[in-house]
Order: sequence, then structure tokens, then C-alpha cells
Amino acid sequence: MSAAGRLGNSQSRTTTPTRAFTSTILSRSSQSVPPASVTFEPLVKSVLRHRLLYNIFAYSFLFSWVQTALWLVWIRGGINALGIGGCLVTPVLPMTVVLACVNWAVAALPVIILRKVELTGGFCIVLMIKESSSLSVGTRTSASSPAKILQTAIIKRSTLRALLTYMLSAMCILIIHAWVSSTFDTGNPRLTLFVRSK
Repeated sequence: MSAAGRLGNSQSRTTTPTRAFTSTILSRSSQSVPPASVTFEPLVKSVLRHRLLYNIFAYSFLFSWVQTALWLVWIRGGINALGIGGCLVTPVLPMTVVLACVNWAVAALPVIILRKVELTGGFCIVLMIKESSSLSVGTRTSASSPAKILQTAIIKRSTLRALLTYMLSAMCILIIHAWVSSTFDTGNPRLTLFVRSK
């Protein structure tokens, strides 16, 4: 075939009209991005709830249960008085589980709740906004003596709330310890208020 013939065929192909593809990209309205309160916050809340239940609550209760079991074995005379079987049965006794629950509720739970209250809500927002102020965690105070540091700390409501929580928790632990020692100890628990003089 000659070059003129090829040129004629290509002209006949290009003479047919071409149509543009219709696009629906421009005709569709763009979808708006949902706010973070709909997409992000529920996910964060579920992750933190899972962490609180399965990491913090579970491990703190497990520690409280082991501590209570060891404490009851020790109060009852240890392995010499109870034997190996008694030491193995003590952790699953109903009284051990109840005391572990009470110890956890009195010792660990107030601290967990106090920490959650102090580190969430408006307090965290204030800390993030005023990073350079004296409210932020870990900054040095301008006080020159320990007495002034204590005065500055007592002024804050969170310090008094934490101090009262810790003191109430410690008093409850002391009462539980005195009751358990007087109930389960086979000998004299020696928990009198005054020491006997000779």
C-alpha cells in the first residue's frame, strides 16, 4: 500500500466525531466529614474503658487477692500451721475472696477514681491551655522552702481532696487489718492502743 493510501485511511478514521465521557464526579455533592465527637471520641472512650476494666481494675484486684491470700496464710501461722494443702486452699476460700474485694474497694479503688477524676475533664483542658502556668504537672514552684511548697500545695482543692481520700482509705485499711488480726490470729495480735509497762 502506498503512503497516500495510508494517509487516506487515517483521515477517514479521524473524521468520525468523538464524544466526551460523561462524568459523575462533578455532579455528586461532596460528603461532609463527620465531627470528631461522632467518629473519634467513641473509639477513644471504648479503648479507655477496655483499658480501665481489663488492665487497671483486673490487675489491681489480682494484686489485692494475692496480697490478701498471703496475709491470711501468714496470720494463720504459715505453712507450718496450715500445711501445703491449707496454703493452697486459702486463696479460694470465700472469706479470702470477700476480704480481697473489701481491700480492693478500700485501698485501690479510691486511688484509681481519684486519678481518673484529676486527669480527665476540665482539669486536663486547663493543663493543656495553660502549659506554662503553675497548674501544669511537673513544673517547679517558686517557693524557696518546704513549708512554702506545702502552703502552695494546700491551697489547691485537688491536694486536699487527694489527702482526704488517702487518709480515709488508710483508716479503713487499718480497721480491716485490726479486725482480721483479732479474728484470725490464733495468738495475741498485740493491737492494744497502749504498750504495757513492766
